[in-house]
Amino acid sequence: LRTWSYLQMFTTPVEESAIKGYAKSCSVGDETASLEDRVRSYLDVNCSACHRPGGTGASWDARFGTPLAERNIFNGELRDTMGVAAAKVAVAGDPARSMLHLRMASTTFGQQMPPLPRNVVDRKALDLVEEWIREKKER
Repeated sequence: LRTWSYLQMFTTPVEESAIKGYAKSCSVGDETASLEDRVRSYLDVNCSACHRPGGTGASWDARFGTPLAERNIFNGELRDTMGVAAAKVAVAGDPARSMLHLRMASTTFGQQMPPLPRNVVDRKALDLVEEWIREKKER
């Protein structure tokens, strides 16, 4: 941001003192960041290219900057429940009915998310999302 601002790539220059306070994405393994920020970062990097307004038609928004209440993740409707009764994008406190979690845990082509061909589940990200879903029940 500093460099781009110096090169006058922004309409409004970025104030040096404000940079530290900007929201930023982080690694799922960054334990100095909050659980919420780590999940938001993962979803933004791995899901938001499709899961966003004007994306694939999926009904939820994975972009980092979209407030959780506007993301349509918890109790968000699905096009395909894959046979899971009462499934939603995510169900607070219930990863077993949370399609976000189930698709991340799958290596079956056509079910797995992200959809790139892979035969390994990102356990660190999956565990983090599971913790996040379970934690939402407590609020």
